[in-house]
Amino acid sequence: MGSPGLSDAALDSLIERLRVRRGLNFHDYRRTFIRRHVENRLIAVNIMDGDIAKYEAIIKKRPEELDDLFDRLTINVTEFFRDVAVWEYLAANVFEPLLSRAGEPVRIWSAGCAGGEEPYTIAIIILELLRLIRKKPEVKIIASDVDPVSLARAKTARYPEASIAKVSEHRTKVYFSKKDGYVQVSPAVTSMVQFVEHSYLTPLMGRHVDFISCRNSLIYLTKEAKAEALRNFHAALVPGGIFVLGASEVLIGENNQGLFETLSGQSSIFKKIGA
Repeated sequence: MGSPGLSDAALDSLIERLRVRRGLNFHDYRRTFIRRHVENRLIAVNIMDGDIAKYEAIIKKRPEELDDLFDRLTINVTEFFRDVAVWEYLAANVFEPLLSRAGEPVRIWSAGCAGGEEPYTIAIIILELLRLIRKKPEVKIIASDVDPVSLARAKTARYPEASIAKVSEHRTKVYFSKKDGYVQVSPAVTSMVQFVEHSYLTPLMGRHVDFISCRNSLIYLTKEAKAEALRNFHAALVPGGIFVLGASEVLIGENNQGLFETLSGQSSIFKKIGA
């Protein structure tokens, strides 16, 4: 049971405030997920009795509190090369074959890219593979997010040093420069990524991509919103295109909708079924 002061009406009011401020409609997120994080945020600002009126007063005095709540709801905690084994598999079994198709263009979509660590990770892998290929194809990496603030951060390509904890020493030297407690991604990497403001709950119009990454995001959506996202990903992929989720996300039964099949030995990497 939620806090006594956190009624559905109060939750709806907060969701609308967040939509106006940051553009994301949290009605597509699971209600229990939102309620839990709002209640945790009330405790964080020392509202122990769950009185939503007190929280509204804090927001009125300091609107930036909505940004703090937004960041917790969107779980904007990521890093470069998160789940290293997944990236190693993708490099050898997905990206290398794509890049070796006799110079054919390669299109990649990083959906829900948040601060940009994921599309830049993909760009680093692609750059390493391109050095081994004689006839280099055109590569376009589209990175999308619904939040303009996250996109603005991503475009700066500037991150805390902790974000490269899983990056090898060689890659750190080649693709990053360290400056006063933060790291800057090299122009060779950033030039490969095009950031766009877009929700994956709407179709990616006019784009046909070979690979989609949407990791650690769908698990927070309602069943209906997740189904809509999967249909959009399926429509955006070329026949046989590859789709990767987070390590804890699976597509089984009706959740899959018959759109994807799991790659052998991989629980979070999928291949498009059908045209």
